[in-house]
Formats: sequence, structure tokens, C-alpha cells
Amino acid sequence: MNKALLIKDETLPIHGIESDVLISKEKGCLSYGFKVSYPAIYQKDIGVIEQMSEVLESIFSVLEKDYLIHKQDWFFNQDNYNPEPLVNESAMQRYNRIHFTGRKVRKQFSYLFITKVPSNYIAYSASNTNAFLYRKKTGKAIEKDYITKKELDVFMSKRDTITRMLQNKHFNAKELKAEDYIGKEQDVNGLLGMFKDFDPTTKGRDKIFKDNSILIGGRELRFYTLQNNEQLTDVLQSSSNSPEKEVNGKPIAKSLISPLGLEYDKDHVLNQYFFVPDQERALEEMQKKLNRIFNYTHRFNPIKAIAGDEEVKKPKNLETTGNDIFMNDTSEFVSEVIEKGQKFIFSHVNIGLLDGTYTRPDNFKLDLRENTVDLHDLYFASCPGNAIGLPNDLYMPLTSGAAVSLAYFEDYSKGNAPFGQRVIDVASGNPIYWDFFTTPYKNKTITNLNAWGVGKSGSGKSYSWNSILNHQYEMGHHIFNIDGSSSFERATKYHNGVFFKVSMYEKIGFNPFLLSSGNEEEINSKRVFLAYFLCNLLESAGEEYSGEILFGIFSATVAAYYKNVNHDLCFNSFFDFFKVYAPSYVKDNGIERSIKLNEIIFLLREYYKGGVYDYLLNNRDERLAELMHQRYITFQIKELKDDPKLFTNTTFLLTNLYKEKLYNPELLKWIKFLHYDESWTAMDKPVLANFILDTIKTVRSQNGSTIFTSQDIEDFFKSPIIKNTVINNSEIGLISDLSTYKGKAEYVRDILGITDSQANRIFGLHRNMPQGIKAKEIAVIYAKEHLHTFGIETSREEAAIYESSPTEKERLAQIDANYHSMKQTAKAFAGN
Repeated sequence: MNKALLIKDETLPIHGIESDVLISKEKGCLSYGFKVSYPAIYQKDIGVIEQMSEVLESIFSVLEKDYLIHKQDWFFNQDNYNPEPLVNESAMQRYNRIHFTGRKVRKQFSYLFITKVPSNYIAYSASNTNAFLYRKKTGKAIEKDYITKKELDVFMSKRDTITRMLQNKHFNAKELKAEDYIGKEQDVNGLLGMFKDFDPTTKGRDKIFKDNSILIGGRELRFYTLQNNEQLTDVLQSSSNSPEKEVNGKPIAKSLISPLGLEYDKDHVLNQYFFVPDQERALEEMQKKLNRIFNYTHRFNPIKAIAGDEEVKKPKNLETTGNDIFMNDTSEFVSEVIEKGQKFIFSHVNIGLLDGTYTRPDNFKLDLRENTVDLHDLYFASCPGNAIGLPNDLYMPLTSGAAVSLAYFEDYSKGNAPFGQRVIDVASGNPIYWDFFTTPYKNKTITNLNAWGVGKSGSGKSYSWNSILNHQYEMGHHIFNIDGSSSFERATKYHNGVFFKVSMYEKIGFNPFLLSSGNEEEINSKRVFLAYFLCNLLESAGEEYSGEILFGIFSATVAAYYKNVNHDLCFNSFFDFFKVYAPSYVKDNGIERSIKLNEIIFLLREYYKGGVYDYLLNNRDERLAELMHQRYITFQIKELKDDPKLFTNTTFLLTNLYKEKLYNPELLKWIKFLHYDESWTAMDKPVLANFILDTIKTVRSQNGSTIFTSQDIEDFFKSPIIKNTVINNSEIGLISDLSTYKGKAEYVRDILGITDSQANRIFGLHRNMPQGIKAKEIAVIYAKEHLHTFGIETSREEAAIYESSPTEKERLAQIDANYHSMKQTAKAFAGN
């Protein structure tokens, strides 16, 4: 080991640090530590908790004997949240920042320390604990009978092994260095400072130790301990349920002692100690204790006394009755250890609470009692590297399997990118940053950016997507909404985007026959698109007009059209060409009987000059020319739903318009989002299946994303076309509410291809939300495997842009009339 760094603060139980190893004043016991970060509460299934427990059990096995594991979790209400303004911050971003500024946030800091203890630690007298308090240490820092050179080498080797075991996605362990303990300036403002002050700011608070009390910075510190294992019978299990989040008893797993962690909203520390003794010696000590109690009980209070020829049972006192219970429990415990090959693990759990008294949370079965007798020892045992400072008579003997049940594996939600959207952790209300698209893609959690979303009316579906797409817009990306619910008009106008309301009375022409470059690649792309589109024009007339033969006829005709016609490109000129070219093509290929060409020509005539839809394919609206570089575009087509044919054709043409944007090489660095909001039904046709599939697969190569949203999940899954083309090729799912299916959990699980645990968490949305916070909880599923839940919370100014409820939209319309400015409306709506 390298030269030691001495700790000058005599009030600390740590002598120094060498090679990032803490050296305690108690015999110079050595400890190393890790900062850990666990998966968020309510966001893992029982299998993950069991895996984490197995890691801890494996650590017990690696350590073998004479080691202490100290798991420690600190919880603090920190100073007001005060995010820095962004560079070139927009008005919307400023409103959002101001909304969250000043919020109290909850922080959790989790650590795991490993301490090598003396070989005779099991027989230590509790009265000698933390002797440094009253006896100044002299001589060498590490006592010679504590550890040999060989044991030191083993200690360092085990550290490497345990480091590898903890560096996984469930623990996310980071080895603690000297500066983590004492700070970069070596002024004890790191972990040792946090312990000393019971405060992460390490401001050097005054401490008063008086009688059976501890005051830190004027705040009283109390310790509550789980001191006996009688109450643990039938209680210890790998996890517990979360009734506060569950619906219809569908379990959501969390750690057994989770109510002692982040769910307890006071400033406190949660300590979990696990002592791995020499197993043979522990069994011997346990057997000796059994024998002593047996001899005591049967010497002073025999079970039977002989009176004449009759047996007379003598009454037992409470002490011997308790001894019998202890003997039975302990005997069964010893048998379980031997028969099942488990380890003896001596365990202890306590919380150190600042201010107030502990009250057992609802639905928590374990009792903790205030411990004033060992108060000072409990405080100093909370110091990193001084787990040996815990009196050993506070430990409970448990099997290794039972001991890990007392380990805490919860945390708050963490963000995934500093540039992500500001959302909230639903367990605390903490603001966090989450990037819904780019980061999961770069991390290879997903292989494409395509998404789907569902949520019943009033659940916040449109509100959430407005917020998500707005953030993507603020990042520089492009938004193209095909809006079938009238939910994105305000956002479009706020960003000075392009908004089209399309109806039977507000018509728009597309003319998909026009060319921009006229090169071979463009013409080939047009040939495929127009063949699909022309087939779609006839699809409503019956299946006989759709199919491979008709597609082939249209494909060949379009190719010939572009070779022979070089002016006035539109449906009119194509129709004239088709009437001449198609009959000869059909005849030459001998398919006259396979196709009713005259009827096809008749059906197409309604798109020709003088027809009902002649405007649709012959004239290109001049406003469409500016779409290429406009970043927020919305076509509101809700009113077209009364004309299914026009609704479908318009959606088809808008998709092609988006694809023109998609292939623009100047826009390759930006994501181009194509959002079908309750307009996907227009694509639910067999003739369009290949076109949809081609579109969805193509966007990946061009940095694009398709998003399909609807109110009902069955809208997607009852349609084989949408399911097989859209859902199976979209790796992001966003759910805002499935409460209408709460009696069909298995059905939802099966159609989404998720686990029971994930389905239960989806049905638990909106339950047990942070008090005083108005947020809409959503679940995000990545690749049908990773599920995260967040709260979408915005400022009132943002709400003025995202609101889609009729009542609020009516109120906003009245404000609009007064200001004629979306930005002024937003401020007025917020009361500014």
C-alpha cells in the first residue's frame, strides 16, 4: 500500500486513507467503498430484485469470513432547485425553467463499504466499541495481530473481484477514491464531512453530545433500530408489494425495507450491516448459547416434578417461556443453515433520523424502536469505514438468504442525457432530464426511432406528445403532423410554422406527378409511389381492382409516362396517357380477362378535370413550396373523416410530401418526425401495407421517425396491417392511460409483448403522485423490454400551447381575440 494520508480531525473514527482504503482507529481496520446507483422504485420486477440480492449473497461467499458489509443510503431535502439558463434560451424554455425554479428536491446518496474485521470479532465486548472516544490511540495505525501480509494481499484481491461484481447495470458501482472521502482540498468536505454533519453541503455544523441525545446544527439526531428477529418470522422475503401504486392487487415489486428509504420523506440515513463470520466458529458459539439456555431453563424450572405417582406440571415464568421460544427458533435456524448449506450472516438495520420521531409507515410490517442506549455508537458506526463501530450485540443471526431481504435496492429516477426534456420523477417530484429518442438509439437500446402512443381521451396523450415534440423542435429537429384530432394547431402557430386546415370546403391540391430533378432515382421512386397511390384510388371499389396485376399496370404506365410526357405533369395528362397506353399494354401481356380496364378508367375519372376531386391531383398549392425548410408543419384533417376516400387519399399524399422532405440531403443531420395523430386509420388497408412498411423502414436510413398515436390500444392491434407494419417496426411505445383495460391485464400484456410486472406498472400510472404537483404520468417502453415512467409537467405558459381540451381551448380562443399573439396569450393564460 502507498503512503497514508492522515485525517487530522480527531472527532472522526478514521485514522487515515491509503491506496483509497480507509484505516479506522479501531485496530486499524481496513475498508474500501463504492458509490452505487440502483434502478428506480416501481420500475423493476421481482426478478431484478432477486438478481441484486444474489449479487449480495455472492459477495458474502467471496468474502468468506471476518468481513463486514455496510450498505448505506442517505436521503436529504436539498436546497431549492435552480437550473442555469440555456444558451440562446427560447421563451418556452425560459417559462419551463422558471416554473421549476425554487422547487425542493429530494436526493439519495447510496454507498457500499467492505471492512475486514479481526478474527475474534464475534467475541468482541460491546463495551469496548468506539474506544477512540475515550482512549487516545498510540503505536502503529494497523495493529500487528489484526491482519497479516498474506491476508492483506487477499483483502486487495477480493476488492478487485467485488468491484467487477458491482459494476453492472443494477448497481452501477464506482470505486470511491481518497478525494471522495475528504474532498479535493483535503478539508473533510467529502463523504466524511457528510457523515460528520449529516448534511451533504458539509458546512461544518456544530455538534452537541449530551446525555442520550445528539444535536447537529441544532437538529436532533435519533436512531431507530431493528433489534430482534422474533418479528421477522414469515415476514422476510426477497421483496414486497407496493399497494400505493397497485391496481386490483396486481403486484409491483420493491425492496422489503423500501418504506425506510426514499418513501420516508424526512432527512435520514438508512444503514444496513451484514457481518460474515467464520462459519464454524459461529455455529459453535450458537450451539454454546443454546446449551447454556437449556441448562438454565431445566435447572431452575424443570418441566416436570414427581408428586407421588402423578406427574405435576409446574408453571413457567415469562423468562423461561421466552427462553424456550428462543431455543426452538434458534434450533430451527441452525438446522436450516446446516441442511440448506446457507451461511450465517449477522445483520442489523437502523435509521438515523434528523428532527422529529419515527412513525411506522402504513403497510410496513417491521417495527423499529428508538435506541438511546447505543446512540453514540450508532452515530459513529454510520461513518464510512467504521462499521466495526456498531456494537456486535445489536446483530441478529440470519441465514444469508434472509439477510439479503434486509438490503435496500431503490432509488429515484435518473435522467439519461443533460440535453433531454425536463420531466419529473414521480416518486419525489424531482426534475430530471430524459431524451426520448436519440440517446436510447445511440446506446443501442433501440434500433430505430419509430414510435407509437396510446391514451384514452382526457388522459393527456396529446398534451404529452405536444410537449415531447416541442422539445424535439427546440433541439433543431423537424415536426410534420398529420393531425386527426385537432391537437397541434396552437403549437404550430406558436412556432410560426405552417398550418393547413384541410376539409371539404378548405381544399388543397398536391399534384404528386411533378418532378424536382427528374433524375432516374426520383423517377423510380415516383413510379413506386404512384403505382401504390393509384391502386389506393380504386381500393374502395373492391378487392378486384387492387393487387399485383393492377400494380404492375400502373407501374409500367407511370414509367412510360415520364419517358413520353415532359410538360404539364399532372393527373389530367397522366389520365389521357393511361387511356391510350394501358389498353395496348394489357393486350400485349395477355391479361385482358384479368382486368376490367374500362371500369378502372371510369373510376379514375372523378380525379380528372371536371370530376369531384379534380383539384386534388392536378394543382399544387403554392404554400407547399415552402415546406422543405419549415420545421413545424401541421395538416389538420379531422374534418375529412366524414369522407373516407378523401381522408385516405389526403393522408397518403401527405406521407409522400413528408418523404420529399425526408430525402433532402441538407436535412440529414436532423430528425424528421412524421406524426400520425389519430389519422393512421387512413392507412389501414391491404393495398397500402407494403407502402407503409417501405415508409417506416426507409426513415431509419434518412434519420427519420414515424409516430402513430391513438386513443385505444386495440386500434393498433386489432388491425393485422397496422400491427405487422407499424407496431412491429416501432421500438418506442408511449402510454398515458390504459385504465379502461384494468380488468384485462393479461390481454394488454400479451398484445404488447411485455411482462406481468411491466403491465402492472402501466396500470399503476397516476397513482401516488407527488402532492401539490400537477403532472401527467406516462410509461415509455423501449424494444418491448425496458419500461420507464415519468411525469410530464409544464409551466402554465406551455399549457397555453399544448392544451387540447374543449373547455381550455375555448378559454384560450377568448384570450387570443384580445392579444392576437400566441406569446401574449401564453403569458395571459399563466396570469403574467
